[in-house]
Amino acid sequence: MTIKTNFLEESIVSSLHISEDELNAEKFPELSLVKVILAVFEKEKQLSCSLAHTHKVKLLYPMERYIDQGLKVKIDWKAYSSQHFNVTATINKRDKALFKFNGTLAVNHN
Repeated sequence: MTIKTNFLEESIVSSLHISEDELNAEKFPELSLVKVILAVFEKEKQLSCSLAHTHKVKLLYPMERYIDQGLKVKIDWKAYSSQHFNVTATINKRDKALFKFNGTLAVNHN
């Protein structure tokens, strides 16, 4: 498998709009936000990935503040193999961090 990615670019900043439908705020809202981060990473890197390991997930503010708001996702990563990325991500609103994530993404084989 060939991975189409530029390992020299080590960050993504993407704006997104999260609606109530995209969030499952009932039990584990942070997992929905991890999925958002994964989706942004996959789209920007044109890869199919899955969450291999979660090192740290921190919800900094009540979930209600996320719904229907324009947010920015900043993802910093380091490829430590051709199959894995260490990812640190924050979701920000007006330069205020609302959510922090640190984990490992694995490239899916097609």
